[in-house]
Amino acid sequence: MSVPRSHHDRPRRHLTAVGPGATSPPAAGTPVPPFEAMLAAAAPRPDLCSSLVPYVGDVAALLDLDTEPLPDDPFDWSGVESAERAAVAAVLALSDAACEALLDLEFRTIARRILALVASRDPRPIRRSKQPDRLAAGIVWLAGRGNGEFGRRSPRWRSAALLWDWFGVTSCADRGHSIRKAAGLVPQVVDGSSWYTDATPLGSVDLLHSRTRQMLIRQRDAILRVERERRRWSLSPDGRTIACRATSVVPLAVTRGTYAEAHETVVLVALGSPGAGLDDAALYGLSVPEARRLAQMLRSAIGPS
Repeated sequence: MSVPRSHHDRPRRHLTAVGPGATSPPAAGTPVPPFEAMLAAAAPRPDLCSSLVPYVGDVAALLDLDTEPLPDDPFDWSGVESAERAAVAAVLALSDAACEALLDLEFRTIARRILALVASRDPRPIRRSKQPDRLAAGIVWLAGRGNGEFGRRSPRWRSAALLWDWFGVTSCADRGHSIRKAAGLVPQVVDGSSWYTDATPLGSVDLLHSRTRQMLIRQRDAILRVERERRRWSLSPDGRTIACRATSVVPLAVTRGTYAEAHETVVLVALGSPGAGLDDAALYGLSVPEARRLAQMLRSAIGPS
């Protein structure tokens, strides 16, 4: 079977793993490793939900999400040093009032939890601040930004200017970022293609509003539904199934050719979708020893006729 000359004229568009770049063939009689072992040795695929994990902390938390509203928790004073109690009380009163006026009780709980984290983990922002209104504004802003509020592309668009005006301050976004770091809410890995562009990941389910959790669940379920619908292939005689991605193809042509740069004989294999022509095929080039190895592997996989 021959390949039209046009394919020889433009081999670089498809040709891969040819001649000098191919691995050395195994010695005669060397057993081919089981496909399962090859899969196990391969690098793991990045987590399907990697763009969602920074908002919840880990995959287990993402799978266990619910949509129950956060409880109206009182502020947790257990981690507040006596020297900071008065300053914390002043910030708490302001942030509570802002959440009640501009947001809701779930956000009030989130802001209280953020303040408690700062007080217990790194109270320096509280000790250094002589403006409790700016510190409270930064906390409320962070509670909102962690849930898609106060951003231009938020589906519930609410301008941060409303927050600054309520407190009578200039922008406290920088203060909010400092609070995020002091509270230990910076995920180690943040995916560049966020599921929700205007949300700032806080890495904790405890700081997610019920509306945000609903959106995360929808995104999670859509990703998992697509994955479940992918084809699964049975890869071993005992009926075990290994999940992998594969594209259905048919062989369209096989012929000998020459690797132009090394003047080495190769076996060209054209693969494509059923009914496709060679113009749409993917061409793969194998050295002659590698082609023999492929034939051995195919015979082993097919079994006795």
